[in-house]
Amino acid sequence: MNRLFIALAIIFISSCSSPGNPEGRTIGSDTLPNGQKLMDKDRGLSIATVSKGNGLPATYQLIDRKTGSNLLGQNIEASNIQYLADTLFAVYYQDKNVGLYNATSGKHETFKLPDGVPRDIYIDLKHLDEKVLVIGYTRIGSDEGAMLKFDR
Repeated sequence: MNRLFIALAIIFISSCSSPGNPEGRTIGSDTLPNGQKLMDKDRGLSIATVSKGNGLPATYQLIDRKTGSNLLGQNIEASNIQYLADTLFAVYYQDKNVGLYNATSGKHETFKLPDGVPRDIYIDLKHLDEKVLVIGYTRIGSDEGAMLKFDR
């Protein structure tokens, strides 16, 4: 019995420090960054919080509880996850693009950032409807930032 427990503990610790699951990741939460709980329809998801330390903002991954995979994509971390109406959205930054993931439909949308936007930014979902996405961004470590509007 003790050997089984030790073996399971080693497997768990190994999985928590693998490249797909970096150290500092809190696994298994059903609480959004704003404190809201996942709706019943989204209970198949789990939120992993990735703490970078040094005062940097945490990022998040949406994990499928059945497969353990990150629904945003390999090594993609969202700056913000929140409900708009009853649909869960995650907004993330990748390769000079803003990504928007709809957890209900499983659809990813990509919006190219304009030239001149710094690469070291934290983005936040400000407004979303059928026609428009508005994000705010702040440069990490400063107060520099702006709002950007994208047509959908």
